Amino acid sequence: MARSPRQPAAKSLTGETRVIRCYLCGHRQEVSAKALSTNCPGCHKAIRIEDLVIKTYVPVNDLDTCGKIEVTKKGRVAAKRIRAGDGVTCEGIMHGSVETPGDVVFGPKAEWKGQTLRSRRLIVVDGVRLEGHIIVPWREEGEPARRK
Repeated sequence: MARSPRQPAAKSLTGETRVIRCYLCGHRQEVSAKALSTNCPGCHKAIRIEDLVIKTYVPVNDLDTCGKIEVTKKGRVAAKRIRAGDGVTCEGIMHGSVETPGDVVFGPKAEWKGQTLRSRRLIVVDGVRLEGHIIVPWREEGEPARRK
C-alpha cells in the first residue's frame, strides 16, 4: 500500500522508521529510527546512521554518518572529509572538507578550515572564522534543479 505524502512515517515492529541516503553510493533506504548502523543494499558496505556528538579532539581520516554531526564548544575535528546526511552544527573547531545535503550551522567562536564546504544552507553568527571554498546552495549529482 502506498503512503500518501501527508501520512507520518511507517511503523515497523520496533517503532518509527526513517529514510536515509548512503554517503558512499547515494542509495536511499528505509531503516529503524533507533538503528546506529546498517549495510547499504546499493554498495554492500557498512554505513553509520547515528547522530555524532564531538566533545573532545577527534583525529580521523573520514568522519561519515547518515545522521547529524554536532561539534561542541570544546570539540575539535581533524579529518580529510566530513560527511553528514542530516547536517552539521559546530560551536568548536572543524578542519576538513565538509559535505552535507543538510544545513551547516556555526555558533559564536566556531572555526572551520578546509578545502571545500558544500551544504544546502549555511548559517553563521558574528565571530565565526571560515577559511576555504564554500558552495551554498549545493546540489548533488543526479539531483534535479529546483525551479522558482
